[in-house]
Amino acid sequence: MATRKTAKRASPKAPAQATVRFYCQGIGDSHLLRFQKADGKDFWMLIDCGIHTSVKGGPRTVDAIVADISSATDRLDVVVGTHEHWDHLSGFWTAREAFKNIKVDEVWVGWTENPEDAQAQELDKFKGKALAALQGAQDKLSKTDSKHLAAVRDGVNGLLGFHFGLEGQKVRACRDALVGMASKKVRYLAPSKRPLTIPGLPNLRVYVMGPPRDEGYISIRERKSEMYGLGQALARAESLMAAMQSEDGGRRTHPHLLNPTWVLS
Repeated sequence: MATRKTAKRASPKAPAQATVRFYCQGIGDSHLLRFQKADGKDFWMLIDCGIHTSVKGGPRTVDAIVADISSATDRLDVVVGTHEHWDHLSGFWTAREAFKNIKVDEVWVGWTENPEDAQAQELDKFKGKALAALQGAQDKLSKTDSKHLAAVRDGVNGLLGFHFGLEGQKVRACRDALVGMASKKVRYLAPSKRPLTIPGLPNLRVYVMGPPRDEGYISIRERKSEMYGLGQALARAESLMAAMQSEDGGRRTHPHLLNPTWVLS
């Protein structure tokens, strides 16, 4: 008669091969990952560090996060900036002095952040004009008390909160602060068939999921399931213009925000 063997419990003193710290700061992201290498040394990776401007006391929260990171390690092998939004990158700017106490070897960002990439430059032009349009819309909305435009006004303000700080700082300053932290190398990554590997961690694979290079996928109008994209920004702008025309009795007194020449070709 077969007997059931009881699995041996791992020793409670055995060190974990990997740990993940998820910081819960509200609308924002920051994750600290630690992997134990074959030689017993730790490999540290920080993914994003930011918080949305709508979260009260945001900078203080980020300061506490960076302090916690410093308590765990004074060195980061890799810092990843997933994408250029304030709620993902603001900490690299607002807590830049605290980050000076942490040595960073490499910084990984998307190919879209490469200033020497022609396709990224074209996308940057579009983003810049789209943001300028939203800022213009925000200015017009701030001068009206129309209840009909309240929802649109809140939507535009919310979208701009992903691109600007409370004092008007641009998210590009956060991106530049992050890139400047690298003491060894900045990697501009794109999706590829082969995953990235880390020396000393043979069982770890890093898959770059985006942004895509195919312009067919870099669509101004993203799928509804995708949040906070350029498509949503343009949809808000279109809603604004429609509402303003309605307020004007159908007269087209406001220039349309969407210039077709902004579309990537």
